Amino acid sequence: MSKKENLYKYMDDIMYAKLDGKAKGLLYFYAHRYNWSKNLPSYWSERTICALTSMSPSTYQEKRKYLEDLGWIVVKKRGRQITSLVGVKVGNDDPLYEDNCWAGWHPYNGDNSLENFWDSVEESDKGTNAAPDQKEDPDDLWGIFESR
Repeated sequence: MSKKENLYKYMDDIMYAKLDGKAKGLLYFYAHRYNWSKNLPSYWSERTICALTSMSPSTYQEKRKYLEDLGWIVVKKRGRQITSLVGVKVGNDDPLYEDNCWAGWHPYNGDNSLENFWDSVEESDKGTNAAPDQKEDPDDLWGIFESR
């Protein structure tokens, strides 16, 4: 498998993982910086990672620990003045993920098909002030949004 194929497969694993959003962002960064062709870890400094991911050092350390605890990254500390080496792997989902209000929308939870989405939209539209003779074309998205 090529470097890009490995990266894309891993990015899919991250996308469908049930993880905290900021931790996912950090994991995407590590995956992007990981040397897939030689299977070598990332060695970027904490300050650089914080700057590129827009995280404070305390948030970075919290999310890095979170990813370590769930098995998504392996960190080898190399000393006080030397950056850590960070390797990526497929870990576990966050056991508290289901407590979040958006967890029910995850593709692996229940039936989240597009048909059911539009059924719920139609249900919510009942009782609105739309003109009864007005026919909406479901393929004309701009027209639908402008008429509301």
